[in-house]
Amino acid sequence: MRIHCISAGTALRAQTVTGQEPEFGYPNLAQLLRRAGVAEEGRNLLDMQELFRRMVFNILIDNTDDHEKNHTLMVVAPTRQGKYRLAPAYDVLTTNSGQGYQEARWRQVLPCKRGCSPSRPQRCAERVGTIKRPGD
Repeated sequence: MRIHCISAGTALRAQTVTGQEPEFGYPNLAQLLRRAGVAEEGRNLLDMQELFRRMVFNILIDNTDDHEKNHTLMVVAPTRQGKYRLAPAYDVLTTNSGQGYQEARWRQVLPCKRGCSPSRPQRCAERVGTIKRPGD
């Protein structure tokens, strides 16, 4: 059995209006998963949570090779207006450079301004919408 896949970069480009530049980033990919992901049993929400975990993990290990072509979406039922599932992670490498490159990118990839930092991933996840606050 073949599993059809598409890079996150290609999927994000495909949803961009002609003539506009595509926006690449975790929030954009999370939004794509929410809108075009497999909704049965909340799988799209689970994929969004997994994407958030990967983002935090990449920051913690200082993976400087984290880009839209290193995330893949599996196309479920491609002949019937396929929906997406997040494929297993790959090409995850630590640089151990100690330069904090990923921490500096943190503020670029997340839309929240207050209360978000690598040391407070729970708060950030709540603001991005990958998890719900207690009582929501």
